[in-house]
Amino acid sequence: ALVVAALTQVLPKWNLLVARFDASIAPANWPWIAVVFVVTKAIHEMGHGLICKRFGGQVPEFGAMLLVLFPAPYVDASSCWAFPSKWRRMAVGAGGMIFELAVASIAAFVWARGSSGELITQLAYNAMLTASVSTVLFNANPLMRFDGYYMLADLLETPNLAQRSNSLLKFLIQKHIYRIKQVTPPSSLRGEQVILFLYGIVAGAYRIFLFISITLLVMGKLFIIGVLLAVWTAAAWFIVPVGVFLHWLATSPQLSEHRPRAVLTSAALVGGLLIVFGVIPMPDHRRGMGVIESRARTGVFFGTDGFVVQAHARPGQTVKAGDPIVTLESDELLQTRRALRAQIDEFSINERQARQREQPAVAQLGAERVGVLSQNLADVERRIAGLIVRAPHDGVVAGADPVTLVGSYVHQGDPVCVVVDTANVRIAASMDQQHGGWLHDPTLKPGDYTVQIRLVSALQADPIDGTNVDPEPAGRRYLPDAALSSPGGGTVELDPQDRSGHAPKRNRFTVYVDPVFTAAKDTPGEPVWRGLPGERVRLRFTLPARPLLDQWLDRLRLVIQGRPQI
Repeated sequence: ALVVAALTQVLPKWNLLVARFDASIAPANWPWIAVVFVVTKAIHEMGHGLICKRFGGQVPEFGAMLLVLFPAPYVDASSCWAFPSKWRRMAVGAGGMIFELAVASIAAFVWARGSSGELITQLAYNAMLTASVSTVLFNANPLMRFDGYYMLADLLETPNLAQRSNSLLKFLIQKHIYRIKQVTPPSSLRGEQVILFLYGIVAGAYRIFLFISITLLVMGKLFIIGVLLAVWTAAAWFIVPVGVFLHWLATSPQLSEHRPRAVLTSAALVGGLLIVFGVIPMPDHRRGMGVIESRARTGVFFGTDGFVVQAHARPGQTVKAGDPIVTLESDELLQTRRALRAQIDEFSINERQARQREQPAVAQLGAERVGVLSQNLADVERRIAGLIVRAPHDGVVAGADPVTLVGSYVHQGDPVCVVVDTANVRIAASMDQQHGGWLHDPTLKPGDYTVQIRLVSALQADPIDGTNVDPEPAGRRYLPDAALSSPGGGTVELDPQDRSGHAPKRNRFTVYVDPVFTAAKDTPGEPVWRGLPGERVRLRFTLPARPLLDQWLDRLRLVIQGRPQI
C-alpha cells in the first residue's frame, strides 16, 4: 500500500524524475550518494535480521565491514537456512527488499513535496534511486547471486543453484563433446537437471548482457571509469575462465589418456566458431522507424472574415482541387459591393455628362474615380469569392473538423483544416547510430542494398520495397515527426528538457525513402498497402552480407562512438 501510494506521487512527475538522473550521478553528488547508500543498505540488512528473528531465528551479528575502505553493512541471518518452511526462508530473503522499498516510498513523498535545489530533496532522490532501482535490478534479480537468487533457490528447492548449473553445463560438455566417461552429473533427477540447464544458459546470457549494457552506460557518463570497469569485468568473467579451461585441458587427469584428442577437439571447436562467426557471410540487416508523410500537405485558411454557415467536407473525406470545404456569409461584404457598384454607376454617369459638356478635366477626374472604385470592387469580389473556401489540390481532408466551425465568426488567416495528397507520399525515418551509421559510407552504392517497408498497423501484410534513399548530411538531435517519440507512440526517448516532441536524447540520422507500390499477389491491380500520412512504418535495410563477427564489432563501434564524455 505504501509503494502504491508513493507511485501516485511520483508518476505524475515522471519527466522531472528522469531529468534529475544525470544530475544525481554527477561527481558533486557522489559523497551524498555514498552516505545514502550506506544508510539504506544498513536498513536493508536490518530487514533480513528482523524477519529472521520474527520466525525464531538467531541473529548473532549485525554491523559493517570495510570493503576497499568503503563501509558495507552486513547481518548474519544464516540461521534461517534451518527453517523447515521454504516460505519463511524466502520471507527472510525478501526482508531487505521490503524494508528498502519502504524507504524508497517515504523518500518519494519527501521528493514530490520538496523544492528543487534543496539538500533534503536531493537526498530523497538519492534514496529513491538507491533503494528502488538498485533493489529491483540487482537484489530482486534471480540471475545474480543476491537476495532474488536465494529466494528462487528456496522456491525451486534447489540448493547451490548457480554452482550446480555451471557444474551441469561442464558435465554435458565433458560427456558429449570431449567424450569423458568418468564424470558424474551434479543431479540425477531429470526435472532438476532441466532446471539447472535452463538457469545456467539464461544466467550466462544475462551476464554478457549486463556486462555490455553497464559498461556502455558508465562509459557514456564517465569514460575512464567505464574503460576500467570493462577491463576488470572482462578479466573476471572471460579471461580467467579461459585460463581455467586451458589449465584443465593441459593438466586434468580425466584427459590423461585422450589429451591429444581433447586438444584437437578444442581446436576444432574454436576453428568452427571462427569460421561460422568470422568467415561465412551472413545477411546484415539495419532497422529504423519512420512515418509516412505527404509531399503535398497544404494548410487551408480563411481568406476573409465572416460567419461559417456550412461545412462541405470532414476529416478523412477525399476532395478534388477546387471542391468547396466551408462556406461563409458576410453581409458587410455584400453591402460594400452594392455601395461600390452604385458609386461606380454614379461616377460613370458624371463622366459621360462631363464629356458631353466638353469638360475634359471633370471627365478625367470621373474616369480616375471609376478606376479606383473598380479596383476596390474587384478586391471585394475576390473576398466574396473567398467566402467559399476550396481545396487547393486533390487529397484527403485532415486535421481539425470544419463542422465544428459552423456558426462561429472567423477572421482572415484563421486555419480551417489540412489537405493531404495521399497518393504522393514518402517515408521519413529516424535511425540511431548503431543502425544508421552506414548511411554515409562512401563505398556503398544504391544498388548494393535494399530496403523493405511494413506498416506498424499491419505487420502481417506483405512488405513493399523502397527506393531513392536520401539521408540527411549528418546526424542531429531532431525527429522528423513527433509520432516517432515514446510519448507519441514510437520508441525514441526524448530529451527531458524538450517540449517540442522533436528532440531525442542523442543524435539520430534522418533518412527519406520513396515507397514502391506494387500490386498484391491475391488481388491484382490493388496495391499491397497504401498507408495514410501520419502512420508509422518499420524499415529494414539489407546491406551486403558479411561475417557476423565483423557486423558485431562494427555495431559496437557505432554504439560507443559519440557516447564517451571525457
